[in-house]
Amino acid sequence: MSVARMIPLLLIVGGLAVAVDPIIDLGKSALTSFELSEAADLMYMDWVTNCIPPPESDDELSYYLNENMRSRGGRDVGQDLWGEPYRIRYMDSDHRVLYSTGANRADEACMTDDEYAEHLAYIADNAPGDPEDTSMEPPPLGTDDICVDLHLPDCEAAYRLGR
Repeated sequence: MSVARMIPLLLIVGGLAVAVDPIIDLGKSALTSFELSEAADLMYMDWVTNCIPPPESDDELSYYLNENMRSRGGRDVGQDLWGEPYRIRYMDSDHRVLYSTGANRADEACMTDDEYAEHLAYIADNAPGDPEDTSMEPPPLGTDDICVDLHLPDCEAAYRLGR
């Protein structure tokens, strides 16, 4: 078959691949959300039954997940399905957010609308050089981060109730 005859076929196959990617990412997002929920449940149970605090950094989170969770395929469970490490965000003493950066792999840290507006104002006030330069800005809100909240009760009270 000549190259000229293969071009339409390649265009069709290439078009199908582009159309399938969003569907695959949707499936990966659902599985990632489930995996993060399972991790949050595990951390919650460690906290209320044994007062084991959740990881405080992304590296500690990766270690914790690999020590406490398993993947049938041998995949690194400290990483999402796009190969990026799972992350943890400290909100306050009893609230953490576990998250994946999602398909775009950009770390938007599960920002709220207010946090995003504050971030943009900070950049506008502190960015060196051209104020029209948006290179420091994160992607627009409406991110694809996959976020799961982890709320922790008072450990000692929860521990006493469980005994």
